[in-house]
Amino acid sequence: MHVRRPVKALTGDDVRAMDHLWHHAAKIGAPLTAFVTVNIFDFDALSPQDKADANRRILDNLGQFARREGFPIVYIWAREIGVDNTGEHLHILAHVPRHLFRKFKRLANAWLPGNEIQIAAASYRISKAEDGKLHSALHYMAKQMDHRANFRAAWRRVKGGTIFGARWGCSQSLRGEKAEVLKAREMRRRAFRRRQE
Repeated sequence: MHVRRPVKALTGDDVRAMDHLWHHAAKIGAPLTAFVTVNIFDFDALSPQDKADANRRILDNLGQFARREGFPIVYIWAREIGVDNTGEHLHILAHVPRHLFRKFKRLANAWLPGNEIQIAAASYRISKAEDGKLHSALHYMAKQMDHRANFRAAWRRVKGGTIFGARWGCSQSLRGEKAEVLKAREMRRRAFRRRQE
């Protein structure tokens, strides 16, 4: 993770890749059924490297829980920050089998004291608001996209500040699929440019 590189928002490629991985997880039998929000106390005071390390520890704990309970480690994560560059926090959509959800919630709440982790069940239900924007667990997680990603899109966009390092990522189990999706989008873009020349 390049913790010194400032990233202002998710790109269109990021958002489309996240959407693809969300559906891909369900397709491979590991639907993302837990929505986790991590608000670490005094997180804004940490260095970019310390923030990356803290987020990595949470993801490592999630992986250890999956390994112990014998289910695949599958998740997508995204970092958010307020437009004033405060209030950075982490969202994770993770695969947690239904029969282990209560146990996961109990253990995860012990990873950080003081109710710094909120866990809710997540579904693949997509609703449409009066303004025509789509709403789902994934749409909520990907809302800090740049204006070009939101152009002609039915996703709600919320402006955020600058984060140092990656804005989003996924479990090792999804990285190959992520690379394929991003590579295919880049190839389509290059082919389009060639046709325009």
